[in-house]
Amino acid sequence: MDPAGLAAAVTPGSPLPPVAPGRLELVSRGGSSLVQNLPSAVAVLRTAEGTDPRLLALAERLLARCEALHGELAALRPARIASARAFDLAEEYEECFAGAAVLHLWLAGGGRPAHRPELGLWAGPELWQDGLWARAALAAVLGRRGQEPGDGVESDALYDAVEAIGAATAAGEETR
Repeated sequence: MDPAGLAAAVTPGSPLPPVAPGRLELVSRGGSSLVQNLPSAVAVLRTAEGTDPRLLALAERLLARCEALHGELAALRPARIASARAFDLAEEYEECFAGAAVLHLWLAGGGRPAHRPELGLWAGPELWQDGLWARAALAAVLGRRGQEPGDGVESDALYDAVEAIGAATAAGEETR
């Protein structure tokens, strides 16, 4: 795991490390710090004061799904020609990665709106209230393969908040 790399990856505006083309590899030797630290991220959510229970429930579902996936990946035997199942598992891993990124970004922001005008970042408080953007993103990740269909509540709430922000903005005014 790379704690410093993880912190830099989830902190908008943090300086990028220099490109080291010689270090690029097709297969990771150490795994993904985002995914490896998912259990820790969920543990932080469990103990954080004021964590919205809907956000925690989605995070718990993601963690259970990723842990089950890791079991399947461990049982997968290397083959000269990859099976269709191996590609399915790779797609599921992408979803674990995306969900882990959501949680780490949420935690890095401390559950507060991101206001960094120097970086062109502004996420209004409406999107942060009760973990709205993070809940909508996790619901989208969890429902992507149709395995855990959602009822659309999270995305509907997100769309309503974005629509309200747009309605409150004067014509021609830039919104962030």
